[in-house]
Formats: sequence, structure tokens, C-alpha cells
Amino acid sequence: QIIAARAAWESELKERLARAAAAHEEHMQEVLLVQKQISNAEMAAKIDEAVHTERRRHATQIGRSQSRLEGMEIALASRNAMDSLNRRSKHSWLACQNLVNSVINGRGDEEDMQMRRFPLAAQLIIIKEANRDDKFIKALISSLPNESIYEGVYTEADLKERFVKVEKVVRSVAHISEHNAGPFAYGLSYVRSKLRIDAHMKMSSKDRIDPKRMDANEILDRAKYFLQRNDLKSAVRLMQLLKGGAARVAHDWIKDTRMHLEAKMIAEALIAHSTINGIRTTY
Repeated sequence: QIIAARAAWESELKERLARAAAAHEEHMQEVLLVQKQISNAEMAAKIDEAVHTERRRHATQIGRSQSRLEGMEIALASRNAMDSLNRRSKHSWLACQNLVNSVINGRGDEEDMQMRRFPLAAQLIIIKEANRDDKFIKALISSLPNESIYEGVYTEADLKERFVKVEKVVRSVAHISEHNAGPFAYGLSYVRSKLRIDAHMKMSSKDRIDPKRMDANEILDRAKYFLQRNDLKSAVRLMQLLKGGAARVAHDWIKDTRMHLEAKMIAEALIAHSTINGIRTTY
């Protein structure tokens, strides 16, 4: 009986050990499975993080490259715009130089004074086209009278030549008052002009003058002084002091000289403006 009981006990012990081993094996399998799942999850998380990190780095690089590219495009566009503006400024400056030359010298190869007047329209069109959005240039050009634009102005040399003729006529009527303009008055004034002796007054651009005390002959003398020094502006200011018949004789010369000076002043202002634009567009 003892042997039988021991055998039964050993058999039961083996079964229990087998069940315990099986349970332990099953538990270990579960533990390993869980550890594997945890390891896989951690690995997947690390991979995801690495992927996200790489994507962020790549996106940053792309952003920087795109910013540099956009900066280069902006710089290139700006340079192209400056190049275009610089070319237009040069064309405008050359046209302005031609404009000044046309005002001062006209058509130098023409023999007739009237034909030497050079219409300014062609140069003005070039200047306007080169400065389409420049309000200052538009304002300057629009201030010119149509006669100057389409017929031109008398040259400096021609205005000086005309002054010689105007001077003779004005001196011949210098002694005619506004209230006594009959044939006898004309004759007397003419004779007095022929008997007049040139006083050879010493003059200076700094002389202080009293317009109320100046007669026609002194006005002419002073105007002539300034013309000989190429100062048309001062000469025409003096000629505008003439009165009566003398003023009527000098009227056309005064008008044409003022038109010449106005056109010259505008042309020189256009040159100065174009020069400044050219400097601003040079890099």
C-alpha cells in the first residue's frame, strides 16, 4: 500500500509540476509577447519621431531655399526694373540735350531766320515716352505754348540780330509821347535820334536803376549791354520798361525772346531732372 500511495503521489506531483511548467511557459510566452509589443510600439514611436524630425528638417531646408529663390527673383526683377529705368533716363537725358540745342541754335544750316526755328514736338514726345509716370516732367512740358512746341522758338543769335533792327526803330520813335503821335512828332523824333551822340555810359550788372527816370535810349543802352554778355533775361526785363510807340515796336521781339527763355528754362529743368533720375538708377 505504501508503494502504491507513493507512486500515486509521485504521479500527481509530476502532473502538478507539468501543469506548473506549462503555466510558467504560457506566462513567459505572454510576457515575451507583451515585451515584444512594447518594444515594437517604442520602435514605431522612435521611427515616427525620426520621420517627423527628418520631414521638419527637410521642410525647413525647402523653406530656406524657397526664400532665397524668392529673394533672388525679387533682386533680379528690381535690377531689371532699374536697368529699364536707367535706359529710359539716358534716352530722356539725350533728348533733353537735343531740346536745349534746338532752342539755342535751331536749324543752323538754314539761311532764313524763320526756317531756323526748330519745332520741339519730336524731342518732347521722346522725353514723355521715357518718363510716362513722371508728373513733374508732364507739368513742365504742358506749360510750353503750342507755338513753341510745333513751330519752335527763335535762336539766341537771331534774337540778337533782330534786336539790332528793333533798336534802330525804337530809337527813331523814342521821343514820341503816347499822346502826340502825329507825323510831325515822328519826324522830329527821327531827327533827334540821328543827332543823338552815344554817351558811352559805364554800366554794370550791379547798377541800381530807377525805372521811372530811365528814358527809351537808356533802356536800349542797358539792354544792349546785357545782350552783348549773352544775358537775354536781363535784356528783356529792361525792354519791358519801354512805353508808348517804343513799346509797340519792341512788342514782338519781347514776346519771342520771352518764349525763347521760357523754352530754354524748361529744357534745362528737364535736363537737371533727367540727370538726377539717371544718378538714382545707377547701381
